Amino acid sequence: MDFVRWQAIRDASVLLSNGGRLLNPQQWKNTFTVNVGTEYKWVGLTDSHAWDVAFRTGYIRSHSPVTDLNFDPAFADSDVHVATVGMGILCRAGGKFLGLIACADTEKSFLAKSSMGLDVFYQAFVFDTRTVTDNPNPTVNGTYRTTNHAGGMTFRLTF
Repeated sequence: MDFVRWQAIRDASVLLSNGGRLLNPQQWKNTFTVNVGTEYKWVGLTDSHAWDVAFRTGYIRSHSPVTDLNFDPAFADSDVHVATVGMGILCRAGGKFLGLIACADTEKSFLAKSSMGLDVFYQAFVFDTRTVTDNPNPTVNGTYRTTNHAGGMTFRLTF
C-alpha cells in the first residue's frame, strides 16, 4: 500500500525568460494505492535442472489525485484498476537458450555469464468512467472512458 501526498503539488506554473508566466495552479488531493502480486515458480524443469519458469500476476487499485478543476483531457486521469500477467524463463548452466546458445560459460572469468533469462508481461489499465463538471474551461466538462494496454519484454544476462 502506498500513500502519496499529492497535495504538496500546488503550482505547476512556468516562468518564461521574457518575464511572462503560464499559470497552471494545482489542487491535487492525497491518494492511496493498493498493490498485490504473486509469483509461482517451477525450478529445475529439465533433467539437467537448467531451466526455471515463473508465472506472475498482479493487481493495482489507484485513485486519481486530479480534481475536476485541474482535469486535462490530454492526460485523462481517473481512478484505475490495473491487471498484470507475466511469465519468465531462466536458463542456467547445462541449458541452451533457443537450443543454440549456452546459457552459462564454463570458464570462471569476471565477465563469464552464469545465466540467461527472458521475461514478458501484459497490463490492462481499466480507468473508471469519469464525469468532469467543474472545470474552468467548459469545453473540458464531459464524460471520459479510458482503457490502456501495455506489454513488454526483457532479456537478461547474469555475470
